[in-house]
Amino acid sequence: MDYTEIFAMPRLKRLKNVALWCLYFLGLIVFTFGSLKIIDCYFLTLYPPFLAPPGDQNGPVDPRRPGISVNTLTFYPFTGGHTQANFSIHGGKVRSGDHGFNVDFDLDHPPAKIKGEYRLVMIGGSAAWGWGATANENMMHQVMERTLAKSLPCGNTTKVRVINLAMNGSSAFQNFIALNLWGHELDPDAIVSFSGNNDSWQPPYPYFVGVSLINGLLDATNQANTPDDLKPLFKCFPGIFEHTGLGFAIRSLFISRYERAARDDYESRFMTGIETADDDPWRGTVPTFVKAHKSIKRDFSGIPMLVAFQPYMARPTNSGRSPLSAKDMTEYIKRYETFIEKSSEQLTGYMNDKWIIFKVHEFYALNLMEKFPPGDGVHLDDEKQRIIGEELARRVLPWICGNSAKFRNRSVLP
Repeated sequence: MDYTEIFAMPRLKRLKNVALWCLYFLGLIVFTFGSLKIIDCYFLTLYPPFLAPPGDQNGPVDPRRPGISVNTLTFYPFTGGHTQANFSIHGGKVRSGDHGFNVDFDLDHPPAKIKGEYRLVMIGGSAAWGWGATANENMMHQVMERTLAKSLPCGNTTKVRVINLAMNGSSAFQNFIALNLWGHELDPDAIVSFSGNNDSWQPPYPYFVGVSLINGLLDATNQANTPDDLKPLFKCFPGIFEHTGLGFAIRSLFISRYERAARDDYESRFMTGIETADDDPWRGTVPTFVKAHKSIKRDFSGIPMLVAFQPYMARPTNSGRSPLSAKDMTEYIKRYETFIEKSSEQLTGYMNDKWIIFKVHEFYALNLMEKFPPGDGVHLDDEKQRIIGEELARRVLPWICGNSAKFRNRSVLP
């Protein structure tokens, strides 16, 4: 039946048929949207998404910007993913600053040093940034600053400021680049690297969180990378798929496939022939971590460096929220401790003797393991931030005093 037949009918019958067609199309729309809702709820929300891009977008959300979580990163061309700038959770008690760093000033135009000011710059990943604490004031870097202000035996002329340039999910090479971009203007007197966990398992070279996804999306823009099972359809409509965004939109549905291929390509080009020690359990992790810290040491004229190897707190008998199985965790801890030992050996004494190697992982196992639950294994709660922050302050104290008139002729090492 076509539209001419409908209009040839008596008016009542015509209206009836029009109403039936309207109900038919309405039912089709309801069925379509209902089906999509079922797919959305029961296949893409309640279960692991099979089409969605990789990466965990869960976590605390900024109430001022719904949908923006702690894992929503901003891409920077040299340093990779940054936490959202001026991000806020826990009612504003935890907040990021300029460029997503944990600072309270304009990082591109930092304040000049005041007379007698001694600056410590902290680098590392999310644990060094402070995630796990319920407020910025409870974070390790602020605990260090307050502790040094209270216990400094160098007189009232020295003011210590701890500036946090740690980056969530970062590697040591990312920290090195961030210091190169923003650290020199800060004129630091010492650098504290609270790191290790990310570098012990990430691939070598400046490989940052999200780079495989970015490379995968770039590959998806190229029509030559159309999956084989879609090529017949694309050949039938070359104009539409080549000259509009529809081809990229359809290829993007397979982003997980592109992401895996991009990661495999990265590893095939950059993880072959890398110098490793015989007992280095991960290819290139120790040399890459060491090279990054040596580069920082050279770039900052050999100023003192404290390398604090962060603790991995989960254990097979007390895994907390760690996603690793007992077997995997046992193997990881063994490898991480080898990573710490090998990195410590290669960093000690490089350029000068102004190094402190603090194995916080070992310190935690000896002093805190039995007192606290492990949490997620990586991030420190308020009490752990306080204890470790105070211990870090105790270990850097001789450096600060070594630069004062009272201690000028004494060793700066503890």
